[in-house]
Amino acid sequence: MVIGTILFCGGLSLVALVLADIFQSVVLPRPANRLLRLSALLSRLAWRGLTRVDSRFASSTRTTVLGVYASFMLVVFLVSWVVALVAGYGLMFFALRSQVAPHLATFGEALYFAGTTFLTIGYGDFHPISAATRVLSVVAGATGFAVIAVVATFLFSILGGFQQREFFIATVSQRVDATPTGLSLLLTVDRSHRYDDLTTLFRDARRWIAAVTESHLAYPILAYFRSTREDDSWVSTLAAVMDAAALIICFVESDAEHEAARTLMAGQRLVDTFVAYFGMRASLEMAQPSASFASVRGALEDAGYALRDATLTRHDFESIQRAYRGKLESMSRYWLLPSVQWPDEAAVAAAIEAAESVARRYGLGGRTSERVPQR
Repeated sequence: MVIGTILFCGGLSLVALVLADIFQSVVLPRPANRLLRLSALLSRLAWRGLTRVDSRFASSTRTTVLGVYASFMLVVFLVSWVVALVAGYGLMFFALRSQVAPHLATFGEALYFAGTTFLTIGYGDFHPISAATRVLSVVAGATGFAVIAVVATFLFSILGGFQQREFFIATVSQRVDATPTGLSLLLTVDRSHRYDDLTTLFRDARRWIAAVTESHLAYPILAYFRSTREDDSWVSTLAAVMDAAALIICFVESDAEHEAARTLMAGQRLVDTFVAYFGMRASLEMAQPSASFASVRGALEDAGYALRDATLTRHDFESIQRAYRGKLESMSRYWLLPSVQWPDEAAVAAAIEAAESVARRYGLGGRTSERVPQR
């Protein structure tokens, strides 16, 4: 009697823990406590194991493994939830084994009966003969049906969140015809409608940041999905947008400064929230460019931007970057994404060349020292 009570309570506790995990992972549209959650434990253990052996993979193998990791973990979550629920109901049925006909002689038979009941297969070789086991059978079958339906919805939500995130990344990459940087975003602005173009860019970026914040905190597995292009990532795109906003705030005299400031604040909030939620150690390292500052100013001036005083703007820019750059680099390292370090001279030259290529292709005008009125 005592052993049966222990088995029943153990099975009930396991089922309750798994259902709570499913509710927090799938149904609850907000960040949830990651303690005592099967899916969070599996995700942490799997990612830690992968990061330890990551350096041993060849480049092509590494790309494939990281590319399928998130999708594979979704399957692992589903399988682990089903297995744990069947095990929990199996413990409860085994505790009530004398109330099933024929009697459940072993725990294996109890698992079999729990599995066929949970999946609503019902071969009929075992059936409940008491009120307790009949109620438990109905609850197990209803749980199985509900879990499959909820998980199917979960998969569509994950797909929708991923597509929404990637749409903006693809749009920004196409805008600069390369992996975006803060400088390249500003150099590819339509010069004849600069204020409107910058305003649209920052507003779209702010909506994207809000969507990523909500979806990736509600469904943390989304953060592990990789972009289609190996050189692109949602973290590097966020870095480019925040750098562009910082450049406008510190370097450029423009009415778009207000939109840039709001976008930078939204990005800073996302970075701070993610570093805290995923328990990352914020990197204190931040590349301190020297000559590249002069190159960036020269590129912006040649593109027709009205610039502020060089000495003050560099100090302000470094102060602003110090608040988010190290944390962005920590996020890139945590998710094994390309580095988001500030571009060196070669990267600045590449951004200028890419901007000129886009300008020639789409008739936006090439580099020029002629100032364009700033609104």
